[in-house]
Amino acid sequence: MPRGAIRFTAIGVFAGLCVLDGSATAAPTPADRVLAESLFQEARDLMNADKVSEACAKFAESYRLDSTLGTLLNLAVCHEKEGRVASAWAEFTDAAEIARANHQSDRETMAMRHVEALRGQLSFVVFVVPETAPPGLEIALDGTVIRKAAWSSKLPIDPGAHRIEARAPKKQSWTREIVVASGANELSVDIPALEDAPDAPAPPPAAPPVVAAPDRPEPPPPAAPSSSLATIGWITGGVGVVAIGVGTFFGIRTLSLKSDRDAHCGAGNVCDADGVGFDKDARTAATISTITVAAGAALVAAGVVLVIVAPSARSRATIDLRMTGTGAAVGGRW
Repeated sequence: MPRGAIRFTAIGVFAGLCVLDGSATAAPTPADRVLAESLFQEARDLMNADKVSEACAKFAESYRLDSTLGTLLNLAVCHEKEGRVASAWAEFTDAAEIARANHQSDRETMAMRHVEALRGQLSFVVFVVPETAPPGLEIALDGTVIRKAAWSSKLPIDPGAHRIEARAPKKQSWTREIVVASGANELSVDIPALEDAPDAPAPPPAAPPVVAAPDRPEPPPPAAPSSSLATIGWITGGVGVVAIGVGTFFGIRTLSLKSDRDAHCGAGNVCDADGVGFDKDARTAATISTITVAAGAALVAAGVVLVIVAPSARSRATIDLRMTGTGAAVGGRW
């Protein structure tokens, strides 16, 4: 399954889309992976602190940035605890399919166990559309358009308040609020015939074109703005400094994880289960640190070059670049 393409998702997952089109998205960048890992760790901490709704939001954003199976499973567990039964059921269903394709039988078994447990708790909504529906009719749930093929189907929906809207060209929009109770329910929503929209007023006549007097020359074009290379340089350098800071954080985390790993490993690098986990986490953190520090250094260097070559900055900017053992700092004096 392509990254970020959920084959069938219950209403209420992320933006509330019930069927996604399955198109692949671009592979995550190193910066995406760094941010996704940071959000994932924050979400785990929030879950441990019983702040479920905040944790779910961070798991969802982490999965959007880097769609890994582990993050999807954690998001499904979070939504299950939050009471979003349809979202959790759909996410566990997708996770089981991904695990099966990757031959991860333990994760597939775990996901299917949750799928079966949640199936009896699902609520459904059915949209009943009249045969005389106007051309171009769209039905949206919580702002997300539901495809025509799904109108008469039973669509899983999360408990809570939802907003339904029907709209079509040259018709007045119709809206309705519904509240889905917890537990297994089935709602039928009748979409009424839409009334004609009032005729729009005619636009005012266009103003006649302005013709320059023949004996007067055309005004000169406005002067071009000064070069923005210096501004781009400062922004690029600033992003580089931030990246180096992130890399430093993961470098320090690598040392901490290595210490934990050494405590669980004996002679000949024989480690217990915890030691293997710490070793894996340490290697991941080291990789992230290396990538972000290298990328940050390149961005800082590029920013310095842009500021130096900028025409408007040659005579009025002094660049101060200081490299330390833990990062870099860029400063300017104007």
